[in-house]
Order: sequence, then structure tokens, then C-alpha cells
Amino acid sequence: MTKLHVSNKAKIALVYRPNTTTAFDASKKLVQWLLKHNYKPLTAPSQKAIPGAPLMKSSKEFDTVELVIILGGDGTYLRGIRILSGRPIPIL
Repeated sequence: MTKLHVSNKAKIALVYRPNTTTAFDASKKLVQWLLKHNYKPLTAPSQKAIPGAPLMKSSKEFDTVELVIILGGDGTYLRGIRILSGRPIPIL
């Protein structure tokens, strides 16, 4: 099994299923956990900003992201893949 290592204070982008209260609420809780553990959460572009996670202005900002966390189903996962535009960033 390969282990994922994400550095302390890493930027972590969140992609959540749009227009879904459950996904947005889970994202808010995740942001609080990430902040508590010294990570820097970001809201991926083209979404409503999650409180505590600044909205990324463009996909170019993924150049400094170490991990992407996707909260949703297959469609949300595919949207996350498209946003990354081939960047080799781990997805959870």
C-alpha cells in the first residue's frame, strides 16, 4: 500500500457537489478540521466559497495544491478531474 504524505500547512482544495446542502455542510465541517490541524483549505473555482476556505480564482492556483478532496459522487469526481487539467495531484 502506498502512503500519501501531505506536508504540514499544505494547501488542500475542496470540490463539493454543487447545490447540495449535505455536501456543502460536510465541506464546512471538513474546513474546520483542516484549519484545526494547520492545513490551508481552499474552495475550488466555480463554486460557492466555503467559510474559512478562500475561493480559488482559477485552476492555475492548483499548481501550489498538494491534495484535492472531493465530496460528492461520480459527477463531482469527474468535475474535479477536469478542473485539475492533468496536474498530478492526489485526489481523495
